[in-house]
Amino acid sequence: MINLTNINDKNIQEILESIKEMLYGWGFKEVMVGGRYNYEYKGHYCIPNYLHTLGFFVERAHNYNDAMMNFHEDGDCHALSLGKTQILEEIEAELIKDVLERDS
Repeated sequence: MINLTNINDKNIQEILESIKEMLYGWGFKEVMVGGRYNYEYKGHYCIPNYLHTLGFFVERAHNYNDAMMNFHEDGDCHALSLGKTQILEEIEAELIKDVLERDS
């Protein structure tokens, strides 16, 4: 589960929720791994994030052991100034390439 309680900006909350819905739409399931909520799909673990200094990014681990030890790799950063549509399009393309098509 993405923790939205510490995020004040409504736009940020909305974009994080849209990323979560994108993951659910592809069949990801929310699971607790290593004390953190992850979104899992076929052994891949993702955590959507936002940092004020960097923007939006999705952490990824490509196996359970890495996810359990919180050895996620950071995805590309997408600044809030890009706007919701562009952020979601870029994250979608990145996840399709690095997660959904990785084992195909």
